[in-house]
Amino acid sequence: MTGRLVLLAAAAAGLVAAPAAPAADPTLIRADCRFRTERPAQIVLACGDGNAVLNDLVWNGWGAGTATATGTLGTNTCDPTCAGGTFVTFPATVRADRRRRCTGSSYGYTRLRVAYPGDRPPGARRSFIAPYPCPGTASLGTVTDNGVTFAFTAVRSGRDRRAGLLRIVARSGGRVVAGTTVAAGRWPALTTTGAVDRGRVARLGARAGVFAEVTDAALDQHLRFEARLRGTRLVLRRSAVG
Repeated sequence: MTGRLVLLAAAAAGLVAAPAAPAADPTLIRADCRFRTERPAQIVLACGDGNAVLNDLVWNGWGAGTATATGTLGTNTCDPTCAGGTFVTFPATVRADRRRRCTGSSYGYTRLRVAYPGDRPPGARRSFIAPYPCPGTASLGTVTDNGVTFAFTAVRSGRDRRAGLLRIVARSGGRVVAGTTVAAGRWPALTTTGAVDRGRVARLGARAGVFAEVTDAALDQHLRFEARLRGTRLVLRRSAVG
């Protein structure tokens, strides 16, 4: 009894650590037009030329259905030309919403509303909306074998730009039969030099099986992922090729 009282007193004093809460699925955004991250301090709005960039963002409510931020928006005057223009900066507010589950175990904000609370560039609107796709995902394509369609998708990690996930979903008659997500290490499929080859593997009886091979000259990697459907379970094997 005495030991129990001592334990209760220690807990009340904050000396006994409470069990850690399970980590929530991350909410990510493709801040630099390539990689996804959480609570970005900078978001490039003009991916083609970099002429509009949100900076110094401080977020509130990140991970909820709607998140808001304050910061600045730098834009190119493009006067006399965009190549010869100068950047001007004004205070800005940002609202990120339309949060939805993306491929893998993460969510993403798919719309940004940017507003000028005070001064703004000549001719600029008080606010505008920038649509965003689910961040950091790339379809590797689908392969059909023995009546089963396998869809391969690469998902860029939010905390390490080099890391990635591979998501494979098997469908039969349009219905999802099985799916799995695996770490794919330094994922080459999202680079500009990547190439993907897909095909079938030898079947065992009536079981369907396909493969996706990914090569990247820049990373000097060639990986092969084989997926087999056994009942309602996906069996996946990864190996280096060549």
